[in-house]
Amino acid sequence: MIKRFIKRYKLLFGLFTFFLLTALLISIPLSTIPEVFEYGSEIGKIIYDISIGYIISYIFFYLVVFLKEENDRSNINHRASIHATFIVLDSYSLFDEAFHDVVHLKKKFPPTFDEVHQACLSIDPFASSGMIIVDQSGSRPASWQYILRNRRENNLKHIEKIMALLPFIDSELVGILTRIEDGKLHYEATNRIFPRQKVPHFKDGTFMEKALFDYFILIEELEQYIRTNFADRIAHIDSLNGRNAQSFSQ
Repeated sequence: MIKRFIKRYKLLFGLFTFFLLTALLISIPLSTIPEVFEYGSEIGKIIYDISIGYIISYIFFYLVVFLKEENDRSNINHRASIHATFIVLDSYSLFDEAFHDVVHLKKKFPPTFDEVHQACLSIDPFASSGMIIVDQSGSRPASWQYILRNRRENNLKHIEKIMALLPFIDSELVGILTRIEDGKLHYEATNRIFPRQKVPHFKDGTFMEKALFDYFILIEELEQYIRTNFADRIAHIDSLNGRNAQSFSQ
């Protein structure tokens, strides 16, 4: 904690070191030496008082301001990291659904555009192979209109939770989340007119292949951010590792 404080406030630490040495120099060796010039003792006393005042202020700043900031940052990072992790985990579920019928193409995340294209060719936009809706009328395969809107709704809920922490989260995370929120996949979910039956331009999942690929790239960027900036959130990193391993063990 102290090392982090020194690293973050290098100038303040430099001044602290200077004033500490000055106070020690005045109180120990110089106090035993007769005055070399008139008012030398008074000037030394003023410099000593300034040095002690700064040392006390520096310690006060560490105990009252910095430690509180660190506690606040820890609480903020916990909430931001868990909701960011949920976004990534949701995207892995979408990845599993998209590649449900072409498991042999699931080589890594994010997939290449060609892998996404091949996966989309196997998709029936009216009846997903990987997701079932259960309601009062029974159970049925989810349409991709439902899946995309469901994923969008989940994403936006988590993004809203993180954005509520502004201005305490950094601009890099805000940028990634904004691009996810404004991405074409979410546009497809809310603005595309889904026909009621298969037509030449809507017979498979290729209508969303570019949007889906771009979304996976953004999710990879978010996951790397989590691993870099929230590395101390062990449980969240373990969740990502476990979900990643599960996806590729299928």
